[in-house]
Amino acid sequence: PIPYRSQMVLDWIALNGSPLLDFDQPVHDDAIGWTFQFTIPPGYYVSAATLELRLVGTGFDPETDQIYFDGCPFPPESAYCCAGIELQDYGYNGDDTVLTIDLNNVLVRLEFGSGATASMNLLPELADGEFDVGHSDDSMVDYSRLVITLAPELYVDDDAPNDPCPGSLGCSDPLEDGSPEHPFDDIQEAINAASHGDRIVVLAGVYEKDAEIDVNKDVSIEGDPCLAAIVQRSDGTGRVFHVEANCSFFGLVIRNAQHGIVERHTGPYGYNWSVRNCVGEDLSIVGFYIDHYTSSYGYAHYTNVVCRNCGQGFSTNNAQGYLAENCAAVSCGIGFNRSFSGGEVRYCGLWNNDVDCSPPELCGPDCVRADPGFGDGYRLRPNSPYIDAGNPEQRDPGSRIDIGAYGGCTCFLPPLACCEDADCNDANICTIDVCDPDGSCGHSPSPGGVLCRDSVGICDVPEYCDGVSLDCPADELEPAGTACRGAVADCDAVEECDGLLVDCPPDEVQLPGVVCRGVAGICDVAEECDGISVDCPTDVFLPGTTECRAVAGDCDVAEYCTGSSADCPGDLVEPPGTLCRGVAGICDVVEQCDGTSVDCPTDVFLPGTTECRAVAGDCDVAEYCTGSSADCPGDEVKPPTTECRAAAGECNVAEYCTGDDVDCPGDDFKPAGVECADDGDECTRDECDGFGNCVHPHNLLCGACCLPHWMCRDDVLEPTCEGLGGTFQGEDIPCGADSDGDTVVNLCDTCPGADDLVYGPCDEDTIPTVSQWGLIILALLLMVGGKVYYGYRRPVPAH
Repeated sequence: PIPYRSQMVLDWIALNGSPLLDFDQPVHDDAIGWTFQFTIPPGYYVSAATLELRLVGTGFDPETDQIYFDGCPFPPESAYCCAGIELQDYGYNGDDTVLTIDLNNVLVRLEFGSGATASMNLLPELADGEFDVGHSDDSMVDYSRLVITLAPELYVDDDAPNDPCPGSLGCSDPLEDGSPEHPFDDIQEAINAASHGDRIVVLAGVYEKDAEIDVNKDVSIEGDPCLAAIVQRSDGTGRVFHVEANCSFFGLVIRNAQHGIVERHTGPYGYNWSVRNCVGEDLSIVGFYIDHYTSSYGYAHYTNVVCRNCGQGFSTNNAQGYLAENCAAVSCGIGFNRSFSGGEVRYCGLWNNDVDCSPPELCGPDCVRADPGFGDGYRLRPNSPYIDAGNPEQRDPGSRIDIGAYGGCTCFLPPLACCEDADCNDANICTIDVCDPDGSCGHSPSPGGVLCRDSVGICDVPEYCDGVSLDCPADELEPAGTACRGAVADCDAVEECDGLLVDCPPDEVQLPGVVCRGVAGICDVAEECDGISVDCPTDVFLPGTTECRAVAGDCDVAEYCTGSSADCPGDLVEPPGTLCRGVAGICDVVEQCDGTSVDCPTDVFLPGTTECRAVAGDCDVAEYCTGSSADCPGDEVKPPTTECRAAAGECNVAEYCTGDDVDCPGDDFKPAGVECADDGDECTRDECDGFGNCVHPHNLLCGACCLPHWMCRDDVLEPTCEGLGGTFQGEDIPCGADSDGDTVVNLCDTCPGADDLVYGPCDEDTIPTVSQWGLIILALLLMVGGKVYYGYRRPVPAH
């Protein structure tokens, strides 16, 4: 296995046993050559190679001692070879020597025998695992060997198959290692994993970051110039690449930032870096820039680079400088600039810049000031002035490479059939013209529905591509009966195609009596053509006395035609507040128009809580509206079970309604003698008097008791009277009776022989004197609650 970095040395090829070759013999007879064959393992590339030749000379001819390299016929068919050297250019003078040739920088002759030389990189010729070497004339190769240095290739792909987040740096293939199977998805990741001398292959895609890419190793970052590997800033600011090593860039599109590729340092050091076949666009400050504080450091070589729409295309400040060859500055503020630095601009294109070169002498006379005529992807059109306007072609004497990003790129070298789709226009609308990647034109059917032949007359029809054939369908006409000229007025006739001609028949008018204007409204009348004019007669309307809308409801009004319009005037209604329904009963309310509806509002009645007939007597009831009728319900009275007058006392009785009269019957009482409330007096009866009163007449069963101090009790019987210290007079003697007939009721009537408390001795029974009135008043003062209390404080009736 080849280690991460390795050097592969091919074995010596010794021509032992071969005689010394005399190259003075004719070339065709004795020219000799051989082929080195080797295998480059996957994931590696040839980063360096040297060819060692041991030369043994038998003579020396500076003009014919030559070595030919890969791709040349043996012997060469002309003085020109794909890549050849003259030994004198390497100091060979015919002596035995070992010649070492660096294939990365071979000093080749543009034409043998001439003075024109150029430096050529032959490392790409080793990519197929073969390398041819031929030699001739007056020298002998004793042995040769090819020493190849291999370096890994790290791959970057923004949408690799194993990437869980294609096009995003948010997540990556967990197995990513830079291999073709598991590429990195970020260029910075590949740089960090690389070693000096490695090549980073950036596959087609868009690589967007919000930070600059720090190139701090001697690596080559390469895209495919025939495809688009776009590297850009997401925020449009800062730098896309910052150079901190002897690195190189190839085949990239760098855009959308302030700077594209920048080397900027303050220390006493710098780097040599190169940019080939790249595009810088929309870089607001400088596309490609070297900035140092000393002019002794920092050098860049730009080859076939385009900078478009940049503040400055190529610039250097206080640096060693740069060399720009076959580059183009288009639509920039300053195309090429140098300040306190070296710089050289050769075979470059300049177009539409505010300033092409600063200072002006920076750009040489071989520069082209013309529109590059870019096609898609900055490819050059076949007639571009940038074709064959660059450096002299090393492999084609008398020709020059192209100016621009793809000058020298084989997939875009002329002659090509096309550089973009527009170059393949076959003037056939039914084909899609495509410029294939190999530069050849392809034509496929256009989508169905594309117009390929327009109509040439009103009775002709357009033809459209059918999406299958490359040809436009055959020309056809409108079928007979197809309208070809519409009526220009109401009494004009429509003309129709006849199916034979592309033109429409002559114009005609409608016959008389044909309705040309129908009724447009209820107030309109129809008009008819007169057979002469294309115009319909003047529009006439019904007179203003014509009712056009009848009353549609109690709140509606009739409308009449205006006499000047086909339409009936707007529907009007009675104004708000207009009475539309009167009161139909005591429980009804009036309804009024609302000003918006043709109908009278719904008939509404007083609510069920509204009294419509008041109470007319104690046995009457109030009537209330039903809420659904205009009339008050029929008059009703309380039922016979309704008490209309409560009993006013125990001797009164309650009265009840009759069920047919509004008044309560007359007041009635309990009959006389009906027992009523006991007054607690044993000597009285408790009975109604027949007029509603409870009365208490004396009970004759009781007797009179003469108590000491001339007091009489008629509510006790004999044992009680004697117990009180009194004299029982008899059971049938009531107190208060005028027993002695003196018209005065006193104790003398019940207690004969006793002195009356008020009137004195019974034998002096007379009308009370003044002094006696005083005693009466005194006796009255002793009365409390209708009773007289004496002795034992037992209540006695006051008589």
